[in-house]
Amino acid sequence: MTKQYDANAIEKLSFREGVRKRVNIYLDDSGHRGVVNGLLEIINNSTDEALVKPEANRIEIVIGKRNGNAYASVRDYGRGLPHGENKFSKEVMIDLLTDNHTGGKFDNGGYAGKSTRGQNGTGSGATCCSSSWFHVISYRDNAAWEMTFIDGIPQTDVCVKHESYGEKEGTFIEYEPSSEVFKSEEVYFDYEEICNLMKEYTYFNKGI
Repeated sequence: MTKQYDANAIEKLSFREGVRKRVNIYLDDSGHRGVVNGLLEIINNSTDEALVKPEANRIEIVIGKRNGNAYASVRDYGRGLPHGENKFSKEVMIDLLTDNHTGGKFDNGGYAGKSTRGQNGTGSGATCCSSSWFHVISYRDNAAWEMTFIDGIPQTDVCVKHESYGEKEGTFIEYEPSSEVFKSEEVYFDYEEICNLMKEYTYFNKGI
C-alpha cells in the first residue's frame, strides 16, 4: 500500500536531527571522510582566529582514542568562543554549536577583509551534533566558560564559569565522533593523514 502523501506526511527535522540522520549533507560523507571533515571544521575556526589575532599562530591538535572511542582535541589561542545570553535570549555558545547558520562571519564583523574558511555557520555545529560527547572550554574575560554536549544536546542551559588558572585566551574543544552517526566499520583518526593535511594548512596559512 502506497503511503499517503499529504500535509501530515511532511516531516521537519531540527538541525541536530538532520545532522545525525544525514551527516553526509553537512560533512560531505557518512564514513571516514566525514569524520575527518568534522575535525577540519574545528581547525578551520582556529585558523580563522589566527587571521585576526596574529599571536594566535599556534594550534595544538591531539588525536587518538579515549575509552576505546575515536577522540580529538583542538586548542587555539584566539579570542575564545563568545558566551552569555544573545539577542534571542539564548546562550550563544549553544546556538554556535547546535544550530545552523550561526556565526560571526556573515557581515565580516571582526573578520573584515580576511579570507576566512567557516563562512556558513554550520561546520562546528555539525561536528558537535555528530559527536557522542563534545566538550568546550572558552578562555576569555578572565574566566573559563565550559559546556558539555551529549549526542549534540547541551547538558546545561548556560556556560559553567570557572577560574581560568592563568590559561591564555582561546578555545579548547575535545570530542568523540559518534559511531551511531558515522557508518564506517571503524570510526577513527589516522595520524599520518591528519599530519599531511596540517602540512597543507601551514603551507597555505603562513605563520601558523
